[in-house]
Amino acid sequence: MRRTAVRQSIFFLSLACFTAISSATTMYAKRTFELSSKARAEVERLACSNPHGVAMESAVGYVWPSGPRTARVSCQPHTASRGRPVFVTTECWLRERRWECEASTLNIRFDRPDLPPTTALDGVTPDQAVEIVEFMATLPTYDGRPLATEDVRAVWHLKRESPEQIMVYLDGLAYYIQQLCSADRCSFEIAGWALVDR
Repeated sequence: MRRTAVRQSIFFLSLACFTAISSATTMYAKRTFELSSKARAEVERLACSNPHGVAMESAVGYVWPSGPRTARVSCQPHTASRGRPVFVTTECWLRERRWECEASTLNIRFDRPDLPPTTALDGVTPDQAVEIVEFMATLPTYDGRPLATEDVRAVWHLKRESPEQIMVYLDGLAYYIQQLCSADRCSFEIAGWALVDR
């Protein structure tokens, strides 16, 4: 009898925890919405046409329960680096009936099946991004294993940490890339790695 009561208590406690987690997840979940024609034209002007002279490629509207309406905007390419399209993405939000956009992020698109579809750049030029990603695809890793194609394709962000060091972010993993420059050329080597949250 006592064992049955304990089991029932555990069951109801588990059910209560599951319900609380589900409610919290629903409370903080974002939902998407369709931008109106007027809103699309405004975020296109702010994010793409005014600063870069290009049209908008896509815009996804979403809203958090406690935040403003937001649009994740991707512009059409405005230049190229070694034949690869370079474009910007940004986030815009509606405050007091006016759209505002944060500083845009430079991205490069790779059109090869063994390279990432797109990679965001932070303090790294598009030319350097091409060199780094191609380096990652052709050389062994820090511990001597070849980097798998799915790992190379997972490179989503390159961030310069210092004049000589660049972080290469994958899903759940980051490589420290050391940039070694002589008078006329630069090369790269993997100096280490770390587990990270995306």
